[in-house]
Amino acid sequence: MPLTKSLSFGSLAACLALFLTGCQLPSSESMLVGPMSDASSSPRAGTKEAELPTMDSAKLCFTTAETLEKGGKDPEAIGLYEKARQLDKRLAVEATRRLAVLYDRNDEFDKALDYYRHALEENPKDAELLNDLGYGYYCRGEWAEAEKHLRKAVGVNPKYANAWINLGMTLAQQSRYDESIQAFGKVIPKAQAHCNVGFIQATQAQSLMKSVSASAGQLKRNEARRSYEAALQLEPGLQIARIAMQKLNQVSASESSAAAPEAPRTLPSRLNRTATSLDSAPVVVSPERIEK
Repeated sequence: MPLTKSLSFGSLAACLALFLTGCQLPSSESMLVGPMSDASSSPRAGTKEAELPTMDSAKLCFTTAETLEKGGKDPEAIGLYEKARQLDKRLAVEATRRLAVLYDRNDEFDKALDYYRHALEENPKDAELLNDLGYGYYCRGEWAEAEKHLRKAVGVNPKYANAWINLGMTLAQQSRYDESIQAFGKVIPKAQAHCNVGFIQATQAQSLMKSVSASAGQLKRNEARRSYEAALQLEPGLQIARIAMQKLNQVSASESSAAAPEAPRTLPSRLNRTATSLDSAPVVVSPERIEK
């Protein structure tokens, strides 16, 4: 039976209460009042309080965790996913993969790695999870590890657009621009691929100017300019490339690296860990599980 995706306020409150009390129901004594109560209705000495069946309790914890996660309440969601994972082995695999993403998103990457590994042991060909893990490494600047897992993701699902975008970003970060354009080109027009590479080169130029030298940064900025020019040659009406070029020229003219060129938006937004504009991060798989 599929798990429900939404809960009433009463169900949500009930499950939070279950989480706090160990998924126990109130005793019969606490549910009776006044003269209606008698000795036979109270729990017998030495007996445990009534409990929800384990499977029902696990499902309730899991569906409530989904609701909390969508509402941005990650710590509460983590607690309930952990409980569902302990209560019902049939929910353990999905709860583990959700916990991996949540710990990753909350900068507990060491803990996230344990959950990623457990989940991938159960399903080594989970393309979405491989993409999430690759993205986690990308966000921490570990390009080689990011590339390894993203290549596995597209190997499992060659039509997986988000993983190709992330792989393209990762290759560009390693200055492997031709390979990056090939990866982007699997899912977006070539003009947009050049524009994405130009964005990475522009951010690399800023970093070089701050940490190495202005001349090294200027060389990288020139590479970004050529990438934007290539994009406009392929698609003269590509407004995002034109705007990026204008901003790049303004920065060069003022010898300032304060503003990065606006990045292209290559995919529509999705829920949760969304596919965002590339000015902040590469595209990442949504935990809502996109269609393959």
